[in-house]
Amino acid sequence: MQVLANHTSNGDLDVRSWRWDSKGFSTSLYYKFPSFGGVSINFAHIWQIVAPLKDKLLIWLCIRERLNTKDLLIKKGIQTHPVCVLCGVQNENHAHLFLECRWVQNLWHSLKHRF
Repeated sequence: MQVLANHTSNGDLDVRSWRWDSKGFSTSLYYKFPSFGGVSINFAHIWQIVAPLKDKLLIWLCIRERLNTKDLLIKKGIQTHPVCVLCGVQNENHAHLFLECRWVQNLWHSLKHRF
C-alpha cells in the first residue's frame, strides 16, 4: 500500500495526492500516520492475546521493527557482521529475519502443516 497515490481524471496528467485526508498533505498528519505501510494497527489487541507476556512483547517489538536485528545493531554503533546467521546469504533485518530468509520460510512451511 502506498501513502501517495496517482490519480487520473479525464485524461489529465497524474497528480500526487495524500490518500488519507481530502484537505491534502500536512506535516503533522504525516507524523501521526503509522509507519506500517498505511495499515493502522491497534496494539491493544496484542496485549489481549492469551499467551505468555514474553511472546506478546516479541510480537509487539517485531511489528514495530524494534528487535535488535543486525541492521539495527550496526545503526546503534555495535560492530557485528551484517549477514544472517541462519542462511548466511543476505543481510539481517526484520523483513529478512521473519519473512525472506529461506531457513525461516522452511520453518513457516513446516509449521503450517503441523497445525
